[in-house]
Amino acid sequence: MKHTLVISHTGLPLASGISETGYDQTEHLYLEGADKNLEIRFSNIEQKIVANLSPISRDLLELAAVLYVADTSISRGKTDVYGHDWQRRIHVVMPVRELKTWQRSSDLLSELCTYLSGDAGITLDFRPHRRPATGQAYLEFPAPAPGFQGADQIVLFSGGLDSLAGAATLLNKGQAPLLVSHRSSPMRAQVQESLRKELADKFGQRLPAISVWVTRTEKQAVDNTQRLRSFLYMSLAAVAAYELRIGQVFFCENAVTTFNLPLSEQRLGSRSTRTTHPRVISLFQRLAEQIMRRALRFENPFLFATKREVVECLLRSGCAGTVATALSCTRTWAVERTKRHCGTCFQCLTRRFATVAANAEGNDPVDDYVKDVFVHGLAKGAERGNPLDWVKFNIDVSQLSPDGMLHAYPQLPQAIARIDGDAQANAQQIYGMYQRNADDVKTALLIKQNQHHDALLAGKLPSDCLLRLIGSGIHLRPRIIECLEDLEAVLVPQLKMSFRRNHPANERQLQDQAEVILRAAGYAPWRELPEFAFCIVGTKPDFSFPESETFLEMKLLDDSTERTKVVDGILADIEKYGRKCQGVLFVIYQTRPFIADPGQFAREISTDPTVRIAVIG
Repeated sequence: MKHTLVISHTGLPLASGISETGYDQTEHLYLEGADKNLEIRFSNIEQKIVANLSPISRDLLELAAVLYVADTSISRGKTDVYGHDWQRRIHVVMPVRELKTWQRSSDLLSELCTYLSGDAGITLDFRPHRRPATGQAYLEFPAPAPGFQGADQIVLFSGGLDSLAGAATLLNKGQAPLLVSHRSSPMRAQVQESLRKELADKFGQRLPAISVWVTRTEKQAVDNTQRLRSFLYMSLAAVAAYELRIGQVFFCENAVTTFNLPLSEQRLGSRSTRTTHPRVISLFQRLAEQIMRRALRFENPFLFATKREVVECLLRSGCAGTVATALSCTRTWAVERTKRHCGTCFQCLTRRFATVAANAEGNDPVDDYVKDVFVHGLAKGAERGNPLDWVKFNIDVSQLSPDGMLHAYPQLPQAIARIDGDAQANAQQIYGMYQRNADDVKTALLIKQNQHHDALLAGKLPSDCLLRLIGSGIHLRPRIIECLEDLEAVLVPQLKMSFRRNHPANERQLQDQAEVILRAAGYAPWRELPEFAFCIVGTKPDFSFPESETFLEMKLLDDSTERTKVVDGILADIEKYGRKCQGVLFVIYQTRPFIADPGQFAREISTDPTVRIAVIG
C-alpha cells in the first residue's frame, strides 16, 4: 500500500521541519511563484469585479484544489477485489489562515476525504499560513450584480443529465439558481456553457454561473477515478453560498448512482464511487457548518429517483431539446472526436437505458455514441461486462423482497442512517426505486428487442452484441467463469504448440512462454503480483489480471515432481487466494500422463466454478 506525503508549499513557513522519511513518494504543490504547478482559476462568466474572499473561504478553496490535484497525481496500488491493495495512505501538509478552526475540524475532514476517496486513510497536518492577508482572490464576485443577488439556490452543474434536470426543475418553478461548475476539459466547459445558454433562452431569464478550472500544470493525471472531485465541487458551492449568503445547495444525482450498489462481486469494496452518497453529503454539510459557522443545507432532489425519472423531469420541464447537448460519458478524453460518448461506460449505458425507457431516444441521438450498447459488438472485458452486470443486477434486484434487499446489500442500512426523516419510510422508498429501475431496464430491453426483431431472427446482429448475449443467457452466470474459460482457451492450445517438440525444462520456462502467449493475445498480466500476507507469510500468484480479478498459476509435473506436493500446493493456493481474487486458473503441464483423467482430477480438487484446472499432456 503506497504511503504518500503531499506538501502544499505556498504560504508554508520557511522552517517547517517536514520530514519525508517513511513515505514512498512526496508530491510538492505550489499555487504561485516560479515553481507554480497548481493552477486555480475561478471566474464569474458575467462580470469581472473582484471581491476579497474571507480567509476561511480561501483556505477551503486552496485545500480542495490541493486534495483534488493530489488525488489525481498519486497512482493506486496493485488491485484486488476487496480494494485493500488498491487503496493509498495520503498525508497532507497544508498552510491555512484559520488554523484553530481547521485543527478542530481535522478529524471530520479526514473521515470525509477517506470515505469519499476509498483510501486507507487521508490525514491532514495544518500549519499557520505565513502570509494570511495576501494571495490571490481566485473568485470574481460582483457583489451588487442582480444575477447573484437574485439567486436563492445553488446548483452544482456538471453538464450531465442529472444536474441539468435539477436546474431545469428549479427554473420551471420560477426560482433563480446560481450554477456552479468544475471545468475539467475544454469539451466539458463548452457543454456547460451551451446548456446554460439553452436554459436561459428557454426560460427567458439571466442565469448566472461560476466555473472553476483546477489543474496541475507539470504532468498528466495518473489516477483518473477523481474521487475527490466531489469534495472540490462541494467546496466551491460552499464558498459561493457563504460569500453570497445563500443557504441551500442542490447536488443532483439519480438514486442508483447515489447509493451505487456493486453490480457484481468485481465492484465490491472501496472501488464503488461515493460522489453523492448520503454519508458524504452529511459529513460535508457538518464540515461546512463547523468551519463557516453558518447553516448550509445540501439537498439531492433525485435521492429516490431512477435515471428514467430524471429524464422525464427534463421532458416535463419542456427541455427535451437539451438532452442531446448534455454530456454523461466519463471517458470523453478517449472517444472519437465526432462522438462524445463511448457508449459502454456505466454512465453511458445507464443514460441509454433511461432515454429508451422514457421514450426519449429521439432526443438522445445514437450517432453521438461510439458504440450502441444494444446492437454493436462488445469487446470482452469491461466493455461487455458493464452492460451484462447491469442487466443481471436489475434482474436479481427485481426478485428481492424489501428485507431481502437490505440483507443482500448491507451498504443500504448504512446509507439510510444518514438520510433525514423516518428510516423505515426511506428504506421503502429506496426499495421501490430499485424495483422501478429494474422495470426500466426490462422495458428498454423489450423496446430494443422489438425494434430489432427481424434482424435478431435473421441472425444479422453481431453475436457479441448485448441483445444476442442476453438471448444466450450468458448474463445469468458469474462473469468470472467466462473470463477463466477465455484465458484457458487462449493459453492451453498455444502452450501445447510451443512445447510440441521439447518439454519445458522448468516451471520458470513454462511461465515465460505463458507470458509471451498472453501478451500476444492482448492480455496485460501482472507477473508475481500482487504480493500479500497469508497467515503472516508472504505470497503471490504467478500472474494476475486486474480487470477481471483473475489469478493464474502454472505447475510443472515431471518425473522429479512429488505428486502430493502438486496437489497440496493447489489446495493451499485455493485457500490463500480465495479472498484476493474472483477466480483462479491452474494450468498443469505434465511431461507424461501422470493425471490419467484430468476431468476427474479437477472435480476432486474443487467443485467451485471459479476455480478452474486445465491439464496439458
